[in-house]
Amino acid sequence: MAERAVTVDTDGTTGDYASVQAAITGELVVESDLSGTGDFLTITCQATTDAADTTAATVNGFTTAAANYVSIEAGASDRARSTGYVTSKFRMTQSDTIIMAVQDNHVRVDGIQFGLTITANNTAYCYNVTAVATGDLRASNCYFEAVSMAGTGQGMGVRTADADADLTMWNCIFNNFLSGADTAFRATFFSAKDTVFLYNCLAYGCYHGFSGGGNGIHNSVSFNNTNDFDGTWTTIDFCASDDNDGTNNVAGNEADADWTTDFNDAANGDFTLLTGSPLKGGGTDDPSGSGFGDPDINGDSRTSTWDVGPDEFIAVAATGQAFRLRAIEKYFMPIFDNITGKIKEIGQYIRGMIKGKKRIVGGQCAGSLS
Repeated sequence: MAERAVTVDTDGTTGDYASVQAAITGELVVESDLSGTGDFLTITCQATTDAADTTAATVNGFTTAAANYVSIEAGASDRARSTGYVTSKFRMTQSDTIIMAVQDNHVRVDGIQFGLTITANNTAYCYNVTAVATGDLRASNCYFEAVSMAGTGQGMGVRTADADADLTMWNCIFNNFLSGADTAFRATFFSAKDTVFLYNCLAYGCYHGFSGGGNGIHNSVSFNNTNDFDGTWTTIDFCASDDNDGTNNVAGNEADADWTTDFNDAANGDFTLLTGSPLKGGGTDDPSGSGFGDPDINGDSRTSTWDVGPDEFIAVAATGQAFRLRAIEKYFMPIFDNITGKIKEIGQYIRGMIKGKKRIVGGQCAGSLS
């Protein structure tokens, strides 16, 4: 079969499928056994009309191997960024339901935004691992957002509950998994696992940051959490936290709870690194030995010595001053997004004309073509 590449587009017409779950269901019919030479499945996700993927997904039923994996990834213009959770990009959302359950080996998730809501006393997770036999599971460059947390249930970004789970994560952001003083709200909880390694990740505003323990966490940031690191970690190295945990601890400026002189706007989910932060150049180069973490969440190449956290600071010289490319992006991206939105409206209008009907665009009247 060789590589199989399909597209999910939440507009319901542009892609091969309208949701990740629909893609999984459909591709299991096409070819569930990916173990042949050169076989693997890539599901690329986009949101032409900015709509969220509101269907819970379960990855289960594929026969995989180390080089024969399932990859679920965001399209180039829909990838998660350090600047925040964006509702005009592809995202998977649920209320009181697991967003993505991974039950197959060799599954990779890259660049996806997850948005979770917990109401009353319910329990749910953005990404949950169960029933795997071996592992090599990977989650990279993802943004896990607690849209709203309430009650005394459980709300988590990532949870593993399988003693066979082998999970590697890098450049992931976990934001605001907190509901009062309830201790079951966490960025991560590796309650059962075989191996867990994290590189250049960040947890902010949670009750527990990185919890449940694991084999190693490197070049990562955990702050403004009730407990930055929880459980038994074999190694916490070159990390930055309010509690100064681990070896080779990297102390940020930590001017206040939101580390406002380290990140652009943590209180509003923007974890773009600022030029004056000690996290810049404070990590260690390629701690995984496999390049996990390079490039950063924004697609920028890491340079020696690597920064701590998911964002690598990139600066250019102009008129004698250093300018932060991501700071420039912060001001110009709203303009770009507005233009992109107009282009999408025009596309919708044209598709409507092709189908023989006009769409209401920018307040104009609608009617049937004669």
